[in-house]
Amino acid sequence: MLSDLLTFLETLPEQSLQTGEQFLPDSFDVYVQRFQALMGRFDDTYKMIGAIVSLVFALLICFFGYKFSRIFMSITGFIAGALLGYGAATQIFNLTGIPLIAVVVVAGIIIAAMASWIYLAGIFILCFFLAFMASASLLPFSGDIQFFLCCLIGLIIAALAMRYMRPVIIVITSLGGGICAASLLTKVGPYLNFAVLNSLPSKMVLAVSFFVLGLLVQFLTTKNPNRPVKRQPKHSRR
Repeated sequence: MLSDLLTFLETLPEQSLQTGEQFLPDSFDVYVQRFQALMGRFDDTYKMIGAIVSLVFALLICFFGYKFSRIFMSITGFIAGALLGYGAATQIFNLTGIPLIAVVVVAGIIIAAMASWIYLAGIFILCFFLAFMASASLLPFSGDIQFFLCCLIGLIIAALAMRYMRPVIIVITSLGGGICAASLLTKVGPYLNFAVLNSLPSKMVLAVSFFVLGLLVQFLTTKNPNRPVKRQPKHSRR
């Protein structure tokens, strides 16, 4: 998904200057197909290792998204900064090679630090990113229509998080982590000779199960920071 966004952002200015054609053709879906074809060339061992690591990360988001929100804010902030740095380096300064990598890494670190220090900015980035990924998995559309709808949904969820922080973070982390975990489990199963993994239910059933369990765990193990604390009555001394 990250490489798809980078390629899309790189070719967007060129597409916008074209005349007599649609402003945004269905290029995003083409890049997704190219990315899937590239991933198909990797060895199965690397696929399994990457899937297991990603599965652990998705489960952490699903069940502990609110508790570890600052860590996840830094990660999503780094991704957002890397995207911005890549766009600026390629479109404004025409950088390539090591200078391009350096700009991407530095921009990612700066935005990650800002997301960690400026709490509301971090919450906005985190919720936007997770809402974007979740909606990209659920929407039946494809191409640039899906891309812009996912952006719109991400902005709405991120704006709601500014007002209803705890419930929105719990819901979106449970949903996003649950969808990713379900998808990864169905992919890990064929690589492992465990009968349980090979007989898993459908991806939708797994996603809903993870989502509900994530909601229960997070709501039961976290406290509302805005809830007033009840003070114990003071007993008068005799």
